[in-house]
Amino acid sequence: MNNFFLMGESIFLFFGVVFFIFFSSFLYALGRFRGERYQRKINKEFDDFSQDRAEIEDILESLSDGLFVVDKDNKIIYYNPAALSALDMIFPREKIIGKNVEDLLPVIGSHGPESITKKVFKDGRQSIRNDFRLVKPEKTIRLHTNISPFFDKEKKLKGATIFFRDITTEKLLDEQRAEFNAVASHELRTPLSIIEGYLFYVLDPASKLKYSKETREYLLRAHEAAENLNQLVGDILTIVRSEEGQLEIKPKNVDVVLEAQKIVKNFKDKAKECDLDLKFKVLTKERSIKVETDPIKFKEILDNLISNAIKFTKRGAVTIEIGRLQSEVMINVIDTGIGLAECEHENIFDKFYRVENYITRKSSGTGLGLYIVKTFVERLGGRVGVHSTPGKGSRFYFTLPLNYSKRATLDNDGDIK
Repeated sequence: MNNFFLMGESIFLFFGVVFFIFFSSFLYALGRFRGERYQRKINKEFDDFSQDRAEIEDILESLSDGLFVVDKDNKIIYYNPAALSALDMIFPREKIIGKNVEDLLPVIGSHGPESITKKVFKDGRQSIRNDFRLVKPEKTIRLHTNISPFFDKEKKLKGATIFFRDITTEKLLDEQRAEFNAVASHELRTPLSIIEGYLFYVLDPASKLKYSKETREYLLRAHEAAENLNQLVGDILTIVRSEEGQLEIKPKNVDVVLEAQKIVKNFKDKAKECDLDLKFKVLTKERSIKVETDPIKFKEILDNLISNAIKFTKRGAVTIEIGRLQSEVMINVIDTGIGLAECEHENIFDKFYRVENYITRKSSGTGLGLYIVKTFVERLGGRVGVHSTPGKGSRFYFTLPLNYSKRATLDNDGDIK
C-alpha cells in the first residue's frame, strides 16, 4: 500500500514538473511572440515616422518661399534651399545651422533696423508683415514675412518658423499703379474734360458759332476722339480700383424697372439715328421690382450693354427685358445684330478682348466695356452671360440678387423661370 502511494506521488510530481516546464515554455514563447510583435510594431511606427518626416522635409525643400526655423536664441536649426536662393547666398550647411538668423536677415522695419523675431518672441503670437526691407550693397529686397512661434508641452517658447519671400517687384508695380492712378485722375482727365467741353460748346447750335460744313466734320471727329479717350481713362481707372479692392459699392433700394426705363430713354435718339427700334418690356405682372443694389453701377452695366447692342446692330431692334427669378431680378439686352461665334462666348468678357470682323474694325472701342460689366455684376452679387448666333443677334443677360448680401440662383441657360 505504501509503495502504491509512493508511486502515485512520484507520478503526480512527474506530471507537475512536466506541466510547469510546459507552462513556463508557453509563457516564454508567448512573451517572446508578444515582444517580437511589439518590436515589429515599434519598428513600423519608427519607419512610418521616418517616412512622414522625409515627406515633410521634401515638401519644405520644394517650397518657393524661403524658410528658417530658429530656436528661442534665434539660432537656425533648419532652412530650405529657397531661403538662400531668395537672399542670393551660397553656403554649405555647416555654415548656416547654428548661425543667428539676424546675421542673414538684418531687416529694416518701418522704424529702422529691428530683430525679425522680436515681436513674435515678445507677444507669443503670429506676425505677418510686408514692411521689412533687406538692404544689400547692390539692391534693396522687400520682404513679405510670416513668423509663427512654437512651444513645448509646458507652453514654453521653443523657437519660431520664419517664412519669407521677395515682393520687390509686386511693391514696385503697386507704386507704379498708384502713381498712374494719380496722374490719370488729375493730370489727364482734367485737360481731356476741358477739351471735350470746349468742342461740345463749339458744336452746339446754341453757341451760334459760324464755320464751314467741312470744319464741323473735323470738330465732330475731334469731339468723338476726346470722348473715347476720356472713356478709356475712366475705364482704366475703374479697373485699377477694382483690382486693388478699392471699388466702392453703395447699395440702396432701387426700383430697377423705373431706373431701366430712364436709361433706355437716354438711348432713344441714338437708336433713331441708327434706324433701330428700341423696345422695353417688363416680363412680370409687377410694374415695380425693388432691388438692393448700387444704382450707379447698375446704370453703367446697362449703359454698356445697350450701347454695344446699338453699335453692332445695323438693322432691326434692340430689346431690353426685365423679369423675376426666385430671389433675383434678371435683365436681358437682345439685339438683331451681327452675333457672336460660339468660340467667342467664353472670351467676350475678358479684358481688352474684341471680336475681329469687318464691322468691329470700323467701330471704336477699348475692349473694356464688357469686362467692366462682368466686374460690376459679380461685385453686386450677380452673374452675367451671353447667348448668340452669328448673323442672328445676341442676348446678353445679367442677374442681381434682390438683397445685396445674398447670392442669386440662375439655371445653366440663363432663362427666366
